[in-house]
Amino acid sequence: MKTKVKMLAMPAMLILLQGAGNVRADGHRPPAGGLDAGDLKTKFFRICDVAVQRINLPERKYSADMPVRKVPFYVDSYPVRALAVAYDLTGREDYLTAIKIWSDRMITNQEKMIPKGAYCMNYGRAPFAVSGAWYVADCGEIAMGILATAVRCSGPLEKRRYIRSVEAFANLVLDDYVGPNGGIVNGLWPDYDGEWWASTAYMGPLFFRLYEETCDPRYLEAGLNTVSWFVNLESLRSSSRDPKFVAFNAPDEGNPYPTKPKQSAGGILNQLHVYNAGSSHIFDKNLEIEKPARKEIAFFEKWCSENLLGEGESGTFEKYDSRKEKVGGKFGAIPFQIYCLARNGAFSKDMTRIADGELQRIVAQIFEEEEIRITEFVGFAMVSMAEKISPGSVLRKSLPLYKAAGTPVTK
Repeated sequence: MKTKVKMLAMPAMLILLQGAGNVRADGHRPPAGGLDAGDLKTKFFRICDVAVQRINLPERKYSADMPVRKVPFYVDSYPVRALAVAYDLTGREDYLTAIKIWSDRMITNQEKMIPKGAYCMNYGRAPFAVSGAWYVADCGEIAMGILATAVRCSGPLEKRRYIRSVEAFANLVLDDYVGPNGGIVNGLWPDYDGEWWASTAYMGPLFFRLYEETCDPRYLEAGLNTVSWFVNLESLRSSSRDPKFVAFNAPDEGNPYPTKPKQSAGGILNQLHVYNAGSSHIFDKNLEIEKPARKEIAFFEKWCSENLLGEGESGTFEKYDSRKEKVGGKFGAIPFQIYCLARNGAFSKDMTRIADGELQRIVAQIFEEEEIRITEFVGFAMVSMAEKISPGSVLRKSLPLYKAAGTPVTK
């Protein structure tokens, strides 16, 4: 298959990570030393034990500076993905039970949703309702949590139930919310009904992972189309006659890609996930999207190098666990993306040291609090911790049935 993509002229964005001492191009060095693997694992399981008790509560703390409230279900999909890895590592049934309870709740609500196949987000449109907002982007994250649960099920019928739920959602999107250029419309969003960068970024990883579980070529095509959409976005913007498309996918002078808020952790995280989940399908496959995709990757590597470790955008947050423009907590999952992209060769191996330094800062912040709360920030951070402890586990595929009974999964 040859994906036809118009090649874009992009600025030189390659970051130079110089040899001696891993000095970055801006002259800064990552922190000396590395993460203590044993200490990280101990703290990870401490957080997981709290998550088992908290993620299925009706209400809890969502952010350090907000009262107890209902937590959007997309936020909980991150602790679910981390608990799935914790189950891989330990075989502890309480970890598996917690994520099954969460996923079963998502499916129970899904069966009552209009449109059919949608997920309840714990805000916006309620089950049985025929009005109210409903968003593809956030539901894509919910689906990733359910898929992570499916991967850990050894019983074929149980596994199939979870995968069918995710397929129902993905098929709804494919049938009704794919735009003419392959970008994804954000469901029933009253502000804008066209292709949007965030819904496209959230759905790309789900399409790639669902293809790996089902081998349905529609999902692979849809995933590659999200990549094609991103690498062609500037061309699409310049030729668009829709002012809303231009406005809702607007770049910033310091960031030529569509993040909102501009040049933020939220946008960087979501777009990195497309290349992370899709790397085995995008690169070294003789696709025309590969060259411009690598240029995007180079931009994101440069952004991560300049905006972590308390510098750049990360330096604007006194605490990540805050609601500043709703992006602070999302820094917690950026090390996860870096670890994966460095492991598969899309990022420089030197970026792992930056990710380690960032994860050190993140974990220190979590444990300086009086108690561990499963907030948005902590949930995102759990995924980074899981990936550091067990590389490749967060996005791993199902095991063949003859291997699946042998938990815990070891590498």
